[in-house]
Amino acid sequence: MSPAQKSDVLSEAAKAAPPVAITTAVTIGGLTLNEWVAIATLLYVVLQSGWLIWKWYHAIKERKDKASEES
Repeated sequence: MSPAQKSDVLSEAAKAAPPVAITTAVTIGGLTLNEWVAIATLLYVVLQSGWLIWKWYHAIKERKDKASEES
């Protein structure tokens, strides 16, 4: 292969690399990007719900403690 052909092959490979990398990254674990976004959204909602429930629990507990101290 001549140096010009090698240069052409390397140039075309470099041009093709970003789409190949994106396609590979999008299907990590056999899931598409849409599925990863859905999983991340569900995880975020679960974490936010857990934090809110924890916050409410401690607020109720604090009110009960205050009420028992006043009695």
